[in-house]
Amino acid sequence: MSFSLDELLVSAYENFPEAENRPVIGITANYSDIDATVRDRYYKQIINAGGVPVIIPPIADTAIIADTLEKVDGILLTGGGDYNPLWCGEEPSPKLHNINRERDAAELILTRLAYNKQIPVLGICRGIQTLAMALGGHVAQDISSQVTIKHSQDTDREEATHSVIVEEGSMLHSIFFQTANTQHPTPNTPLPESDTIRTFENAELQQILGELADHYHLEVDYRNEQARHVRLYTKWNTAAPLSQIVERLNNFEKVSIRQSENHIIAE
Repeated sequence: MSFSLDELLVSAYENFPEAENRPVIGITANYSDIDATVRDRYYKQIINAGGVPVIIPPIADTAIIADTLEKVDGILLTGGGDYNPLWCGEEPSPKLHNINRERDAAELILTRLAYNKQIPVLGICRGIQTLAMALGGHVAQDISSQVTIKHSQDTDREEATHSVIVEEGSMLHSIFFQTANTQHPTPNTPLPESDTIRTFENAELQQILGELADHYHLEVDYRNEQARHVRLYTKWNTAAPLSQIVERLNNFEKVSIRQSENHIIAE
C-alpha cells in the first residue's frame, strides 16, 4: 500500500465525473459500551457487490431516520443481541439471552419507515427479528421451545452443520445453499394467517386497486398512468373499511389515491 496521498488519488482524478453513482446501502450499527460498530464482513460484501456502505448509528429519532432514508437505496439490518420481549408484549423468560436496548427502538422505527417507502431491506440474524417485529410479527424468546435440533453449534462459524428448508420457487431458493450454521437463540414464529387477509408481494398497484374495486363495488380512475405499475408489498384485511387500506397505501412514497363516490382515484 502506498503512503502517498497523491498516488492514492490518481484513479479518482483520472475519471470524470469522479463518482459512479453506486447504490448507497445503510448498515445498522451494533452498540456496546460507548461504541457504535459494524463487522467488516458486512461492509466488505456490500463493496464486493458494487454498493457504497454507510453506517447508521442507533438513534431513535424519527426525523433523523426519515432524513437518512432519503439518502440511501437499501438497508442492511445486522446481527447482534436479542430484542427486549416487551416489544412483543411479553415479560422476559428465564431463558432469554442478552438484549441491546440501545438498538431496539431505533431499528424498529428505521425498518417500518423503510418499508413504508418501499426501500429494499435485508435482515441478517438479529436483522430478521427486526423485520418480523417491525412489520407485526413475533419472536420467541428461546429457540429450544420451537425446534429440536442443536442450535448453538460448537463448530467453526464457517462450517455448515444442519439443513435448512428454503421454499421452492422463492428468490432465496435460487441463490442459497441447503446447509447452514445458526447461532441466534431467539427464532421468529409464524403468525396465523386470517382468511380475511390478502397478501400482495411485489404486486403492481393496478392489481391491488383492481381487487379493491371488485370487492367494494367501485371503479378505478387513473389520473396518473405511471401509478399503475408501482410495485408494492402489503396486506389487505378484506373485512376492514376501504378507508383503512387507502390510508395504508398512501403511506407508500409513490402512491397517492383517494375515494370519490363510486371511484378509487389514483393520482
